[in-house]
Amino acid sequence: MSDRRDIFTWLILASVFFIPLQLPVGATSRLSLADFFVVLASPLLLLRFHVAPRAVLIAPLLFPLVMLYGALLGGLVNGQVLAHAMIAKVLGSMVLIFLLLSWLQVAQESERGIFDLMKAFLLGSVVFSLIGLVEFYAGVSIITVRFIESRFSGGYFDPNHYGALTGVGLVFIAALGRDIFRRDSSIFIVGGILGVGLLLCISRGAWVATVFGILVVVIMRPIKIKAPVIALAILVVIGVLLSGVLEHLSQDIHDRPDNASHRLTLIKEGLRLFKEGHFVGIGLSVFLEKNEIIIHNSVVWMLVEMGVVGAIAYLLFITEPVVRLMRLRFRHHRMGGHRGDQIARISAALLGAHLLMTVASQLVEATYQRQWWLVFALTAGLLTRNTVSSSRKFSTNAFKAKKSGINWSHPQWPKLKWPAPWRALSNTIIQKSRINSIRFFRTRTTDSTQNANSLKDTSVTDPTVLLDLSIYDSILSKQETHHTENSSTSSDSHGSAEDDAATERSTNTDTETQSLPVQTMEQLGSTD
Repeated sequence: MSDRRDIFTWLILASVFFIPLQLPVGATSRLSLADFFVVLASPLLLLRFHVAPRAVLIAPLLFPLVMLYGALLGGLVNGQVLAHAMIAKVLGSMVLIFLLLSWLQVAQESERGIFDLMKAFLLGSVVFSLIGLVEFYAGVSIITVRFIESRFSGGYFDPNHYGALTGVGLVFIAALGRDIFRRDSSIFIVGGILGVGLLLCISRGAWVATVFGILVVVIMRPIKIKAPVIALAILVVIGVLLSGVLEHLSQDIHDRPDNASHRLTLIKEGLRLFKEGHFVGIGLSVFLEKNEIIIHNSVVWMLVEMGVVGAIAYLLFITEPVVRLMRLRFRHHRMGGHRGDQIARISAALLGAHLLMTVASQLVEATYQRQWWLVFALTAGLLTRNTVSSSRKFSTNAFKAKKSGINWSHPQWPKLKWPAPWRALSNTIIQKSRINSIRFFRTRTTDSTQNANSLKDTSVTDPTVLLDLSIYDSILSKQETHHTENSSTSSDSHGSAEDDAATERSTNTDTETQSLPVQTMEQLGSTD
């Protein structure tokens, strides 16, 4: 496929670029500019929409239905459906599905689609982190808006969510740095800026989740750490120690209220309401309506407000990508793949990022975070490439594109094949039928007069001899030459030569008698 990008691709890449920027809308909602660019690209999406059924992740697609169930449950339990539940949750989940499908088109249509989306995400994270750093130390809020003034949050409103976002970026860099960026200097700059942002957000949950995600990458694929990287890391550590950042971090953590006990109190209150509601759920956004704060734990939040249905949906939400990616890795290994090739590196990056977000969701509600849905889209895009190559690059045969008018493309999916025994039997039958067809049409299209001219010996009485087949050409040519050279000899010697040739032809064609078409006596008589 050509590397040329059309308008739709640029709009989708722009939406991913603006994921790290959130604008507050009201007291509890945020607006992401990524949604705006996807809306602009929606008419083009309708023209080129394509999804491979086997690559679809079921759990994310069921997410809006679960939210709708929670909203209706709240109406049954409390007598009214809350506006926050319908607008922020149900409508917001539908927007997430639209984002997922839009990002998936780019991930599955281009050979470098996955890397392009990751690169746009990393560049956006770096740009808005730098803008946030300037505004943070200048004490102003022009583009970025901070929930807590003393904690850095980049372009995000919540520093905990920003910490998870930078952690996902660091996992991508650790697993696919050389695939996304061509120069080592770009990797160092991007990784360094994201590392500083992760450190300054002072989110202990994000720190733990990031370490866990990077450990997953290290376990899933070999990483060679070069000497310049080690030297740069040592310099960064020395710079951090001399800059007094650690003292600022420790002082902020010491002065901060006991968030752990407060979150534990919220979880206990939610579980109490869940038991009082007979394990069915209290309804979507009901806890927020009563306590003016959300539960900082995704699984507990879905269990309390949507009951057992919500808990099962969350378990599918976190387990399906892991199962699908591990199956892809096992199949890739059986086909001769290695831990260090491209498919192994991408799957390791996506596993690490997904498990990072899973850990982060236990410390803060994170199911609506765009970076997690980007990981879902990249996972589905990787699964779409179901022709696994054992080489370092993807197999290009699985993604030949056809262009017509607008620069759209549709993957060509591999055809289903029969099992080996039936395939061998079918090939044998097809081969025999082709041989019989060739013999039949050659018999029908051969003119009988050509047979009469080629027949020099009328004493041949075997009706199965078919002189127009190519197997007799050499015999007839020898007979013609022999007849010309001996035209001046006696009739006895001439007759004996013809008898020898006829005997040779009869002997050579005895083995072909059963497979050759039979000429009728009328046909033989017509040649006389």
